[in-house]
Order: sequence, then C-alpha cells, then structure tokens
Amino acid sequence: MMHLLIHMDRANGPITSGEAAEMLHTNPVVIRRTTAGLRGAGFVQSRGTLAGGRC
Repeated sequence: MMHLLIHMDRANGPITSGEAAEMLHTNPVVIRRTTAGLRGAGFVQSRGTLAGGRC
C-alpha cells in the first residue's frame, strides 16, 4: 500500500487503476482492491468517469 501511495503522491493529478498497475507491475484489480481499503480508511478519494475511475 505504501508503494501505491508514494506513486499517487508523485503523480501530477489523479491516476487510473490501470496507470497505477503499470507503475507497480501488477493487475488493475489489485490496485482497485487496495484503494478500496485506503478509501474506506479515508486516505484516498476516488471518482468514476465515463472512461473509468480515477484515484
């Protein structure tokens, strides 16, 4: 989770789960499951778009 938070902090804005997954060499589903826990704890926010969600 910390690795994901560091990448999100260094991004120039919201990133998609696909973009985060590419940075971490994993599957976007892993990112979405991780961010769900972070979102529930209040560490991140996410929003849906027509092209998918951004966090």
